[in-house]
Amino acid sequence: MDRIVESVPNFSTADPKIIKKISQAIKAVDDVRLLNVEPDADYNRTVVTMVGSPEKIGEAAFRAIEKATELIDMSKHKGEHPRMGATDVCPFIPVKDITEEECVKIANKVAKRVAEELGVPTYLYGKAAREDKRKKLSDIRKGEYEGFKDKILLPEWKPDFGDAVYNEKSGATTIGVRGFLIAYNVNIEAEDVSIAREIGGLVRESGRWVEKDGERVRVAGKLKGIQGMGVTLEKENRKLTQVSMNVVDFQQFTKMHEAFEEVKKLAEEMGSKVTGSEIVGLVPLAAILEAGKFYSPEVDDQDILIKSAIKNLGLSDLDKFVPKKKIIELMIDDKKLADMTVSQFVDELGSDSAAPGGGSVAALGGALSAALTTMVSNLTIGRKKYVEVEEEMQSIHAEAEAIYENLLELIDEDAEAFNQVMEAFGTSKEDTERANKIQEAMKYATEIPMRVACTVFDLLDLTYTVASKGNSNAITDAGVGALFADAAIKGALYNARINLLSVKDQEFKDKMEKKIDNILEKLDNKKNKVLALVEKELQ
Repeated sequence: MDRIVESVPNFSTADPKIIKKISQAIKAVDDVRLLNVEPDADYNRTVVTMVGSPEKIGEAAFRAIEKATELIDMSKHKGEHPRMGATDVCPFIPVKDITEEECVKIANKVAKRVAEELGVPTYLYGKAAREDKRKKLSDIRKGEYEGFKDKILLPEWKPDFGDAVYNEKSGATTIGVRGFLIAYNVNIEAEDVSIAREIGGLVRESGRWVEKDGERVRVAGKLKGIQGMGVTLEKENRKLTQVSMNVVDFQQFTKMHEAFEEVKKLAEEMGSKVTGSEIVGLVPLAAILEAGKFYSPEVDDQDILIKSAIKNLGLSDLDKFVPKKKIIELMIDDKKLADMTVSQFVDELGSDSAAPGGGSVAALGGALSAALTTMVSNLTIGRKKYVEVEEEMQSIHAEAEAIYENLLELIDEDAEAFNQVMEAFGTSKEDTERANKIQEAMKYATEIPMRVACTVFDLLDLTYTVASKGNSNAITDAGVGALFADAAIKGALYNARINLLSVKDQEFKDKMEKKIDNILEKLDNKKNKVLALVEKELQ
């Protein structure tokens, strides 16, 4: 995409069935890419991240809000997070070659449609707000869903679009424009969180309270557009704390690398040191390139600048930073295997490229097995004959659906693992870290198919349950699911075993080999239990 707008609608549900339908509504719009779906059961809330062209992102947002309005009943909603409607908030964020003013037009158009076509009163916030008191989401949302019955009748809280009428089922929705917010944490080597907390107070724009001349006064922080606090970090075998920050509107205020360098300097002044950092969620390419240019001013090559940013910011300190999974523009350009048509995937598989290969096919086979298990549970739910197992089938449906969504992700992850192995072997032989990079890549390439095998192995228990208790007219579908599960597990283990041959870490090898032996010892029995039920039904 030449021009990119991000939208991050928040929906007042964590129901996987509803979220799947909302996601499907987004995926149906051309020139829009669904990047992330994050449900939270405690909050009973789901945050969806999508990007698209200015011409289509509004349509995708409207369709998502439309589906949420249809399926979510706020009169029955319970959750910890503040909320005011089925679609609580829907911001639009300029990412690439798009102005805030253009995003404001998109927000107004969507807000108008939501009010007029769906009957949901809407408010404009952030850069789209028409008056100062409506700029902050928290001010608009104050009183939440329960309080809007009275609040909407106040003249000062008349909706920007729609009538001042309380919508009991859907509540109200806030739509607006804000700058890109990067959730960015800097890791400090310290067991005591006090240093991180002090630094958080020093760097955040709002500053901190101090005693001065016997009075408490607030002293402004060092970095504009930074929200920060110190938090503890539980990481095995490491004593770390974090300065957890929101980098608000990096294009206008503080850059990500500027925040990193300031935290690093302050930590050193306090006798500690920074070990690296992490980006939670996604990041625009521009923020990474700015950091790369800061550390490598003589470089113009994009790939080298990205690597420079990853290295100097220590972005792989906690978990490996994979650009295609973290940088928005690269995610858009990277065509996911799981999003291909069947013919496209088969063509790609049959090409002269070594990835995707058997590992991705194993993950796909497992996903098909999980989908068949879901299908049988679906064909059982709602049937009078099977009313006694209704609740159990609903539980299996949700679990199997989550499994096949996970396995679809592993199709691409297996191909990525192979690519990382190739990249490690392509490292210069003069690089002192080459051997370590190869070993880490081989471990990763072992872990991914092991995740496939373990996931599908557990799935077989669900397949057996739907075969034994589910709709008998679909029992052969359960049987096919068991056969695909068997092939997926054995295929994934082939990939894990061949990669394990190159791993030198004996403790890691012993752990993996024990898992492999355990699966192979029990697999045939699990599969045959399902097939025996199928054969009995066919007599």
